[in-house]
Amino acid sequence: MNKSVWSIVLLLMIGATACKSKKAAQKPGDERALEASALEMYQSMRQNDVSFAELSAQGNLTADLNGQSLGAAFNLKIEKDKQIWLSVKPMLGIEAVRVLIRQDSVFVLDRLNKEYLAQPFSWLVNLSQAPLTFEVLQDVLLNNVGFLAGNKPQSESSGGLLFQQQGQQVRLIRAEARPKAASLRVQQNQQELQVEYLQWLEVEKKWLPAQLKMIIKGKQSSSIELNFAKFAIENEQTYPFSIPGNYSKMD
Repeated sequence: MNKSVWSIVLLLMIGATACKSKKAAQKPGDERALEASALEMYQSMRQNDVSFAELSAQGNLTADLNGQSLGAAFNLKIEKDKQIWLSVKPMLGIEAVRVLIRQDSVFVLDRLNKEYLAQPFSWLVNLSQAPLTFEVLQDVLLNNVGFLAGNKPQSESSGGLLFQQQGQQVRLIRAEARPKAASLRVQQNQQELQVEYLQWLEVEKKWLPAQLKMIIKGKQSSSIELNFAKFAIENEQTYPFSIPGNYSKMD
């Protein structure tokens, strides 16, 4: 297996999108009215964040990574604020990669090459080149916007919301027919991440993404599309992960 390809897949799947915004820039006109309007829009989206203790999802992904194409089925499980478990099966239902992400660590099993990776969570921060947090991973995959809570949004002429911090800008555009974000854009230095939420599934009277597309723009562009077949809110899931004794550690 091409390790660099799966590193990019992991990066895209977990979304290099964390940010904590500071005070919004000065706005023309009636600043209080603009701030109230922006805050109301953000709160309406946040109220529709799905809440859960444990959640599972299934679907398919297609990716174009540095000129290499990839298609695979995946299973995803999340124990809120504790762990994210991912299994990727690119052919004939045979698992190729299993990933376990926790608050402080990341583990990857490459079953095809009998190799494993064990890294602190800071490895993801370095890989994504963004101030990534575990909580943000949950939100980006589920189209939740709670990771921006406590930050002051700024209205833009396009109708979207802008959150700013040093060296980074995050833009949210609300969907026309849903109280959810239709798109998310993060710009930092010479890199840009775009996330487009294209279709929806209703779960527990809240809307989750049925289809989303991520694009990373830098020196080379990569993209991945996730199509979720279903979500389920369920408790007492298992998150099996063990490293076989005959596996070699990745460099």
